[in-house]
Amino acid sequence: MLNNKFLIIISVIAVSAVIFLSIKLEEKSRKLPPVINAIPPDVSFFIETDDINYLLNKISKNEDLKETLAGNLFTEKFFENILFADSLIHDNKKIKKFFSEKNVILSAHPQGHGKSAFLFATGAQNNNENKELIKTILKEINPHAKIKKTEFAGAEILSETSKKNKHLVFTFYKDYMLLSFSEILIQKSIKTINSGIGLQKNPAFENLYEKTENRGDAEIFLNYERFFSNTGNNFNNSFKKTLKLLQNTAYWSAFDISLKRKHLKLTGHTILKPEMQFLSVFKNTNPEKSDVLGIMPEKTAFFLSFNIKNGNEFKYKYEDFLARIKNLNNFQIQLAEFYKKFKIKEDETDLYAVTSDEIALIWEDINKNGKNQREYVFIKYKNKTKAEDFFDNIITKYAEKEKIEKNNLIQIFNTEEDNYKIIKLPVKNIPEIFYGEVFKNNNLGYCTLLDDFMVFGNNTGDIKDLIYNYEKDKTFKRKSPNYRFLKSLPDESNIFLYADIFHSAKKIKQTLKEKTIKKFDKSLSSLKRIQGPAIQFIFDAYPIYTTVDIGLNSVNREISETVWEVRLDTLIATKPYIVINHNTDEKEIVIQDAANKLYLIDKNGKILWTRQLDGKIISDIYQIDYYENNKLQLLFNTENKIYCIDRKGNWLEGYPVKLKSKAVNGIALFDYDQNRNYRIFVACANKNVYLFDKNGEIIPGWKFDKTETNVTQKIRHFKNNDKDYIVFRDKNKLYILNRKGMVRVSPEVNIPLSENTEIYFAEDNAADKAHFCVSNPAGTVYYIYENGKVKKTELKTYTRNHFFVYEDITGDNIPEYIFTDKNQTDVFDGKNKKRLYSYSYDEKINGNISVYKFGDKDIRTGASASGKIYLINNKGKLCKGFPLAGTGLFSITVFDRNPRFSLIVGNKDNYLYKYYIK
Repeated sequence: MLNNKFLIIISVIAVSAVIFLSIKLEEKSRKLPPVINAIPPDVSFFIETDDINYLLNKISKNEDLKETLAGNLFTEKFFENILFADSLIHDNKKIKKFFSEKNVILSAHPQGHGKSAFLFATGAQNNNENKELIKTILKEINPHAKIKKTEFAGAEILSETSKKNKHLVFTFYKDYMLLSFSEILIQKSIKTINSGIGLQKNPAFENLYEKTENRGDAEIFLNYERFFSNTGNNFNNSFKKTLKLLQNTAYWSAFDISLKRKHLKLTGHTILKPEMQFLSVFKNTNPEKSDVLGIMPEKTAFFLSFNIKNGNEFKYKYEDFLARIKNLNNFQIQLAEFYKKFKIKEDETDLYAVTSDEIALIWEDINKNGKNQREYVFIKYKNKTKAEDFFDNIITKYAEKEKIEKNNLIQIFNTEEDNYKIIKLPVKNIPEIFYGEVFKNNNLGYCTLLDDFMVFGNNTGDIKDLIYNYEKDKTFKRKSPNYRFLKSLPDESNIFLYADIFHSAKKIKQTLKEKTIKKFDKSLSSLKRIQGPAIQFIFDAYPIYTTVDIGLNSVNREISETVWEVRLDTLIATKPYIVINHNTDEKEIVIQDAANKLYLIDKNGKILWTRQLDGKIISDIYQIDYYENNKLQLLFNTENKIYCIDRKGNWLEGYPVKLKSKAVNGIALFDYDQNRNYRIFVACANKNVYLFDKNGEIIPGWKFDKTETNVTQKIRHFKNNDKDYIVFRDKNKLYILNRKGMVRVSPEVNIPLSENTEIYFAEDNAADKAHFCVSNPAGTVYYIYENGKVKKTELKTYTRNHFFVYEDITGDNIPEYIFTDKNQTDVFDGKNKKRLYSYSYDEKINGNISVYKFGDKDIRTGASASGKIYLINNKGKLCKGFPLAGTGLFSITVFDRNPRFSLIVGNKDNYLYKYYIK
């Protein structure tokens, strides 16, 4: 009995669940909206939204998107229609109400000569209220407009006539409102409504429509054949075959549009016609990661990667596609001639048999200005020996026929890591012969094997540079800032295209007609602002999952190039310090890695020596003239020891000095009278502050007792007139002492100290008398005068974790107040305390800023975030070329007689970089 009741309960739950899911699925099912019936079937693309007010408002507020659309050759006309719609709706409540909660479609249709006309369609009844609305619209456009009436197929078409070039045409017909600047397009729409034959009668399109999730800001639908037919007038004859391929890529794609301030993302699906299309070649092929990203050069501006099962699988399907578009005969003739010429056995020793699962076309922008591109084709091989045999067979047969030495076609390129064979090919278009129009280039006459790829290039110099960049890890995946943009995309795909349009300009212009090139050049300033597009087709299901990503950047994306890079054994752990080679007077670099290894590196990036230490350096790295003979040594400390090393990396006698207690801060080195009578201060965990001479001996004249808590900042020395000040702080208290460790200044009140505040000193200046300066946890600034008097200034409230700097950056010898909190730096003028500027970084800053002096009036501030470094001028503007790749503190200097400033910084990938900066 109990079991029967249990079964009944389970059955009821199961039936209820089925009913509930059925209801939910029915609720989520997207049906074609009635307004789709008004869209003529020659549409190349259309945008659909059920909240036009929201969409237009979002576009109008996105300055980056507006500037990109307005300045772009292929979008300017479309954007004009967006602006027109926005101008109609934005300021008129009646119009805004009319369009609210209506399904609206903006569609593009061919108008001849590569131009498009746009139709604005929505549902609306032909009644007096709506006719009054039309009058309102006309008044908005032109208060003096006259109306012309025309009858067409049972519809009354109204057109606004004026002396303007464009005339608005509109009608209310069968519960639709149609607007356009083309009367012919309005007529097409009326014919479509009357015929009842449009997209609503297309089962494949209906199925695709239902797949769009309607979760974005709008939806966009693209018809490949019509879109590329309509834009084809911009391309020259050399692009004719590729254009035909694009027209036959697929049938329709549908996307949800997600519009962010700096990012435009389209996600959706693609469908194919029943007959063979290009994407059909990839059916039943699992998506894979692209390996070419880790090999192709850093300056790659364009790549197209095909992930396939293997070469033979691609061939059979590709030939089916070519047969469908009537291009098979030419392809097979070219291939047969190649087989015959070099006596290659089809499906056994040809390139298809050698090819593994990836083929890629690469354009490299070598000068980062879009004016000079190198081109490569990468084909992944299954077996290195068979790949070598394929090329060897070609040059052997060629050498025999031409009666030349085969070795004349081979050049050996020796590097520090390997030897590479670069082959001069007798045929310069092998990738095109085997893999078709996409890889067309009649000058790929050289090849080599790199990693797991056969690489085809234009000349030996290009291939050598490619190998060099690969061995030096100067690859797209490791070095290019654009790779970060691509990291957010799905890992696996079948087709992966990325195009940096500005940096691919020369190659793109080679495909355009002369009149289009002029327009393209005018568009370049807007194209320079964007990243992408990045497009992926992923065949893990059908319809095909498809994504398009475009970055919208308001700043110039030009990234400064490193002068050199040095790889250390592990992650970089300290700031790079600039030191002097006393033998040559040249500057060198000292740095430590995370494994506690110390490096001395010359100005050219050559490692001179390394030394293993027993701990991390926690101080600055100083130079002292220990022997007073103008030869310099390095002085620094870890938690347990003080080190002094000569320029060859040897310890000085008596060093390292073991500390009595762990150091809680870095040593401070002072030479009070510039007579090389050095004093070394260090605070330790036993709350003692020790004073050593240069031999590492305790100086008995130092009388200071103990701090209340651990010292948290570096000990500093200031001199004003004939008075020396030894200054430091613990968690709660300031210590301002004389040379003997006795109190020299005692503040009249207790000053609460912020956790990160350092102690600064300003000499007498035009704004104030000499004083010390600190900040409290809320950012209030305190001044401590030499007589102990205390004043304070409140400029702005900050969090407890803020950083404070009190230094002159305007060149008037009066220190500015510089606060950094989270991702923002505020600078207040030292004289009038007014805000000079605020700068907001892309992310939270890791620590305090540093101040760099380039000239008397050219003083800049530097900051570091996760993977980026910033340099800001004293006007609050980001310096040209920044942010740069790098992490942690950096140093700026001038090496030798070179007038250019060099910036030295580490990165999180074990590399030390040198940049030139302006």
